[in-house]
Amino acid sequence: MRTLHTAACAMLDALVLPPAQRPLVGALASRELASRYRGSGLGWLWPWFTPMLVLGVFTFVFSTVLEVRFPRDGSTPIHPAILLFSGLCLAGFLGETLARSPQTVTSQPNYVKKIVFPLEALTLVDVRVALIHLGASMALLLAALVATSGALPSWFAIPLVILPLAAMATGFAWWLAALGVYFRDIAQLTPPAVTALTFLSPILYPRASVPENVRDWLLLNPLTVPVEQLRGALFDGHWPQWDILAAYSVVAILVYGSGLAVFRRLKKGFADVL
Repeated sequence: MRTLHTAACAMLDALVLPPAQRPLVGALASRELASRYRGSGLGWLWPWFTPMLVLGVFTFVFSTVLEVRFPRDGSTPIHPAILLFSGLCLAGFLGETLARSPQTVTSQPNYVKKIVFPLEALTLVDVRVALIHLGASMALLLAALVATSGALPSWFAIPLVILPLAAMATGFAWWLAALGVYFRDIAQLTPPAVTALTFLSPILYPRASVPENVRDWLLLNPLTVPVEQLRGALFDGHWPQWDILAAYSVVAILVYGSGLAVFRRLKKGFADVL
């Protein structure tokens, strides 16, 4: 997971910042994490404790209370709590990135008005922090998978799934960060939109159970392809479907590029608005 996080961060930084500015993102991300957990009893254990608590609750609810069975093609039995948790790991990453985005610039007016600062890096800081939390959740997911099934098929396909999602999340975050300076209502609309994306993706249900006339519309959700490809790799031992993943990656690059272009165009007026 550490290698995945490093690769994702290096890719995102390299496409935006000159080499001299790239250590800045790491320093700001470390400061953000330190300030977030400073003074708490568990401190740096919170990125691990929170997903452990979620997984524990899911295990109890879906095995004891509801006795849910999640239909799948794989031959190895997988606990439904682990299946659901795998999707929520990705939804949590996207949600954390997008929910903070509309206030990324507005919460740091000094960076806009008083110093010369690469404002694009603020979004990269948010993405890096979210990737750290995703890494902790994925490590817990892999440990739970080994503990319950004794197998870990195709885990090395995880970066192929997460990197395009990280690029797409960064692009959307730049869009929201730039527009959030001018339209403050976006900050109120983003959390329910993130919740809607979670429920309108095949996390709590398989896409095959959706009526056929609306099934393909779920592919417009940025979570659908990563969730399905991640589950196929981890639980069924399948390599990603290259045609679907390639199409998703192309869209992710377009979202990434358009988000960066819009942010750089609109940031010229940030100081006047703030």
